[in-house]
Amino acid sequence: MSGMPDFLAFYTPRIDAGEHPSDIDRLAMGAASVDHVLRTARDAGVDTSLPKAVLDVFRRGTAAGRADDSVTSLIELLKVPAEVAGPVAGSKHGLR
Repeated sequence: MSGMPDFLAFYTPRIDAGEHPSDIDRLAMGAASVDHVLRTARDAGVDTSLPKAVLDVFRRGTAAGRADDSVTSLIELLKVPAEVAGPVAGSKHGLR
């Protein structure tokens, strides 16, 4: 937890500005990592509820055209209810 202030200091200005560059992380890579965690949890016979939920959000972000953006771009996705947020033709990132 000692690294949290540095994490927040780095990402907060980017999030506040609505900028999600992929210079540190990419949503596509995060989705692949969470998918691996989900498969490992399933193989180990442990509860997969959390990794399933996280992977669902990561996949929604990827489907919305954010695969090459930072994982922080999920904030933009989470501002819109899932029932409404399907990909939309013509919008910058496929979100309403």
